Amino acid sequence: MLHRYVLHNDQIQLVTDLTLSPGQVGLLAGWGVFSTLRVASGVLFEWDRHWARIQRDAALFHVALPHDSETVRLKLLELVAANQAPDCTLRLVIVRNGGGMWRVHPTAAKAT
Repeated sequence: MLHRYVLHNDQIQLVTDLTLSPGQVGLLAGWGVFSTLRVASGVLFEWDRHWARIQRDAALFHVALPHDSETVRLKLLELVAANQAPDCTLRLVIVRNGGGMWRVHPTAAKAT
């Protein structure tokens, strides 16, 4: 079942109001990180473990995380409350919005 609200760029929005840019590199190339979480009685199951994996994967793929663990956790709980879904499955997706496939990162080693 798809719930009525989603969290997009720090705002809880109706699913029907959401629009995504087709030019986002994260959407075009699948450049992002995700996790699927169980929510039981309004609690994000194993949140710390999920966030640790998201941080690790985001660093590998050069995907900037929007906030710290606690800020994201609280926003997700707001979403759970808005959807009145204390027992559900939640999919967290963070995509890279800028750059390109061939962008050189400033920390990359330079060829001599």
